[in-house]
Amino acid sequence: MGNYSTAYYSAVALANDMKHIHTHAKGTLFDNIHNICNEYYEKANEDADTLAELAIEKGDTIFNSSYLLSELNYKPTNYSNYDFELAMHTVKGCIEKYIKVLADLRSKTNDPSVESLLDDMARYWKKEKDYKIKARLADLE
Repeated sequence: MGNYSTAYYSAVALANDMKHIHTHAKGTLFDNIHNICNEYYEKANEDADTLAELAIEKGDTIFNSSYLLSELNYKPTNYSNYDFELAMHTVKGCIEKYIKVLADLRSKTNDPSVESLLDDMARYWKKEKDYKIKARLADLE
């Protein structure tokens, strides 16, 4: 598996985890969880599309994303319900894993246009993790 395809599968895994949390949100902050995870699901899907195109452009093979778990050795989140605190902590962990994959790909490419694109992707997710999620959890920790 190539570096670009690994990043693609990781974006799909992030999207799948966000969809799972989105559909299993519970509690008084249901709407908040539902909306936040839907936004992240859509953004991760957008990243996945871009990364798949890059992978193909760079000569990586992209298999059906249903194979991603065996390719990545990825353990998806799978709680039966998520209150706000659990949802945000889980989302934070999922984003951290994805940022690491983007950073790894960034370190292995020498195409300035791709480096810039990966920097933009990582910056979005870092801001969400280090600013927004941190602020959302401030009163709970």
